[in-house]
Amino acid sequence: MKIEILAHASLKIQNKEQVKLITDPWFISPVFFSSWYLCPEPKIDDNLYQETNFIYLTHWHFDHFDYKTLRKFSKKTKIFVPKFPCSIMKQELENLGFKDVCEMINKKEYNLSDNFSIISHQIEHHDDSVLIIKVDGKIGRRRVVCQPYATKMFEDWKKICAEFGVSTNQKDFVFRHPSFSNHGAEKIDQPIETTNVAFKGVLDKLNLGTDADGRQRTVYSIRHSIISHLLADGVNLNAISKNAGVSIETMTRAYDHTESVDYINEITKADKTKFDEFYEPMS
Repeated sequence: MKIEILAHASLKIQNKEQVKLITDPWFISPVFFSSWYLCPEPKIDDNLYQETNFIYLTHWHFDHFDYKTLRKFSKKTKIFVPKFPCSIMKQELENLGFKDVCEMINKKEYNLSDNFSIISHQIEHHDDSVLIIKVDGKIGRRRVVCQPYATKMFEDWKKICAEFGVSTNQKDFVFRHPSFSNHGAEKIDQPIETTNVAFKGVLDKLNLGTDADGRQRTVYSIRHSIISHLLADGVNLNAISKNAGVSIETMTRAYDHTESVDYINEITKADKTKFDEFYEPMS
């Protein structure tokens, strides 16, 4: 996990999968009727506004809930706010155009990804909160078993690389800056830290940028979908856990979207009464 102080009470928390959470973004002075200023003024990369996956706002004070700064973020960014007894934060964010605003229940854990979750501890009589961040799951390097079609895809990838003069040696990074990178000569052959921006562009062109609930899709969505389908197909839990590098507890909590009706045959096969063998329908 990486933590970066951006300004005032604003932090950027990023896990190994490049999922980014920003707290209380206030980057533009002044607030409180021109009486509060940031000193020094923060230097914020404009890419941050498009690459941020989640925002958490601790409370409604303008040095934590800054309208000017919030307007700069993608309206597809999911925003978490405390569920106070009386609050207009959700309404105000929706008025700003944000599509996915979640009011967090006090002390309930919310998953951002398989190894990234947050808990809001709320102080209701002050309309304030404390954010607890939990990081667990994948540890260190591991071997991953791919589906058979991955071999064909890698062969096609090597052919495309050859067309552009990019090497595909065994120790080369798959996602790395090419010789014609527009990020500067020092980035050539260095690993690309995040592919979210490029992936988002492809999805938008295909009109697949959001899911059925209007939430923005990311590279992580592919991983989530694959694990969810494996669970639904009844693949051994330990096998999925080892391959994904995440605990069974976290996996079943964050990825398992099945219901009891999905297991009708499994549940009913152990009927010890043998009722169906002896039952004769009434005439």
